[in-house]
Amino acid sequence: MPPIPQTPDGLPHTTERFVRPSKDYSWSTIVDHMCVEQATGIWSGHYRDVDYAKPRFMWVNFTLTDSAFHHGGPHSDIAEAAIRDCDARLGEVLAAVERAGVFDDTAFVLVADHGMEENNPEVRGDWDVPLREAGIRFRDEGYSFLYLGER
Repeated sequence: MPPIPQTPDGLPHTTERFVRPSKDYSWSTIVDHMCVEQATGIWSGHYRDVDYAKPRFMWVNFTLTDSAFHHGGPHSDIAEAAIRDCDARLGEVLAAVERAGVFDDTAFVLVADHGMEENNPEVRGDWDVPLREAGIRFRDEGYSFLYLGER
């Protein structure tokens, strides 16, 4: 396990305004920073004294938006800061994929967790029609469980 920074002080893509008053924002900032270090390291071919081939599948999970949205709600200053911080971190991961030379051959799926905003009960759409129209193969195992590339 890599060493965990004791504080978010000096970490890139960190909104200082919220790391001091919010313990959850501070911790999630540290965790998300570590995710970026691991993902970009693996895409570079070397992370923590281990050589890596380009991944066929990688999952990167950020926790900051969940923490911030629960703390302040979906339209709060802390939520907006978390989105900016996570967007910059995601940009680092995407840049690492591009540096690895496989950006145009890589599929990206971005999902948002709870805490964002209440669902609209009037919206009853499903993913199947737009995915089929786009020619994407998938298996739908129920709402929110899509397996891309499957039949």
